[in-house]
Amino acid sequence: MTEAALEAPPAFERQGERAAWARWLGRLIDRLLMVPFVFAVFIVTGALVEFGRLPPEFIAFADNPIQATIAEIVVALVLWLLWEPLFLSNTGTTPGKWIMGVRVLRPDGSKIGFFTAMGRFLWVYAVGMGLGIPLLSLMCMFFANVTLAGEGKTAWDKGLGIEVTHTKRHPIVWLLAFIFVFGANTTLVILTRMAAE
Repeated sequence: MTEAALEAPPAFERQGERAAWARWLGRLIDRLLMVPFVFAVFIVTGALVEFGRLPPEFIAFADNPIQATIAEIVVALVLWLLWEPLFLSNTGTTPGKWIMGVRVLRPDGSKIGFFTAMGRFLWVYAVGMGLGIPLLSLMCMFFANVTLAGEGKTAWDKGLGIEVTHTKRHPIVWLLAFIFVFGANTTLVILTRMAAE
């Protein structure tokens, strides 16, 4: 075997696959870390209604499960629309991305601006996640993963001229991230069912 062959990096497809998993886990961690803020919005809104600072119509949706779910999705989306751009424009990463070793920067290594980060978020949400619509979301994530593995960049990062770097994380970090995501999601499902009864 030649010396160049020995020094060659592993197959690009595997690197892209690991990068996709790191991004996916980072996004899930961010979403779960944001849950307390979603609850805080509803608690503060309820308290303001209770003290007469807001009209009762502000929490009238809570009696209808469909309206309550829609309100929760809207509040989470608005908070997420602020969460990611604020973190990316100030630190180049988010808490979840940082845990998974993902950084989102300009090609020169500087941080992207707030509005670029917001545009990236909207592009990821619409094209990469299919607006959260179950079947469409799976299809969009699949095609985004294929593009990332094949070309090394997603459509939104190419379009916005953004570089995403990945730092290798120890397998224990990956394991703890999976345990956190699975445990937190399971806990939320149990709490939601208990609240519904």
